Amino acid sequence: VEDPAPEETTEADLPFIDGYRVKVTVTSARIRSEASLARDDNVVGGAFEGDVFDVLGTSGSFYVIDFEGRKAFISGTVVDYGPFEKTEPETTVPPTTVPPSTRPKTNYQPTNTLTVCIDAGHRRGGGISETEPNGPGSSVMKAKLTTGTQGLAERPEHEVNLEVAVKLQAILEARGYTVVMVRDYSNPDCTLSNAERAQFANSVQAGAFVRIHCNGSSDESVHGALTYSPSPSNPYMGPGLINESIRLSNEVRLGVIAATGAKDCGNLYSDEMTGINWCEVPVTIIEMGFMTNREEAVLLCDDAYQNQIAEGMADGLDRYFNR
Repeated sequence: VEDPAPEETTEADLPFIDGYRVKVTVTSARIRSEASLARDDNVVGGAFEGDVFDVLGTSGSFYVIDFEGRKAFISGTVVDYGPFEKTEPETTVPPTTVPPSTRPKTNYQPTNTLTVCIDAGHRRGGGISETEPNGPGSSVMKAKLTTGTQGLAERPEHEVNLEVAVKLQAILEARGYTVVMVRDYSNPDCTLSNAERAQFANSVQAGAFVRIHCNGSSDESVHGALTYSPSPSNPYMGPGLINESIRLSNEVRLGVIAATGAKDCGNLYSDEMTGINWCEVPVTIIEMGFMTNREEAVLLCDDAYQNQIAEGMADGLDRYFNR
């Protein structure tokens, strides 16, 4: 898991004191365009544990927050409420970058190359707490790499991600693709950060960059597969690349759903992931299932189910490349 995960809530009377803020208390949480959990298409972004937002008011069991300059909603069950201070972001930015508003956004043209770059999310050996910019030119700094989840599974996420990635590699190579691995069994401790992994995919001119992850939630009942893509207003990408990334995400996810029968949790937009924002090639993050759900925790560690996931991803890539 790298970022937001679905959460549940119940109706509650929420306090509102002018000047107070909310702080996220779970690993990740969804931010929505309306105060409702009944739909998946109202998710506009996500937040990490410790993120602080200004509160504009309340709406039922949701806080109304200022999210990137616009009104949004977050469940009251995934935040604390109090006189929290906003942490000023570090300002160290690589000198080669420019602010997102002036960064040239090339009109990406889909490539015919059948090169797929696969990133088995996270690494053996834990996360990397040093920070890097959220995207080119951004002053918002994020951890270079998080540890990942395990939940109720018998193995940690980084192991499961790698097992599926290697299976996908074999299937794609048998279908005639060129596959480049960010992390494999020869390099399970890969120290590349999320931004560096994206730049690696750029350097090999991948036709698609598939980032493989498992998910987690504070609610054990949540299950299913989902993808993340840049939003249509992503400040780091041009519209062509955004559209291709959204199309890639949908094809890969629907392939997994068809192959496994898992619940379709949809494609979620996020502009808060360095592993997306640094990409100059089409990118998707596939969250294969929830390790915090008892049934999916078992399935995600099962060899046969992993093969189904990998076959589904490959089928989705075939459709993406019009094969």
